[in-house]
Amino acid sequence: MKKVHESGNVNFQFGKFQQHRHDLVAFDLKGLSDDVGTGFSGTLGFAMLWLLEIKIGYRDHLIDFQYDPNRLRLSSAY
Repeated sequence: MKKVHESGNVNFQFGKFQQHRHDLVAFDLKGLSDDVGTGFSGTLGFAMLWLLEIKIGYRDHLIDFQYDPNRLRLSSAY
């Protein structure tokens, strides 16, 4: 990566889940898109995905993100 940028304050919304963040990193994915032959407009990191349950509807080609505020409390018990 030649250029990496840090964000200011950002509000993300995925489906019904909304989160305010101030510690995001941004970088250009054009090289990856060109190499693979598919456009990437962005990625979600582990810190974001850890908070969400992801449901994939193969029949309808849809992805839904659901937030469960108790998820982190439950997972820390394991």
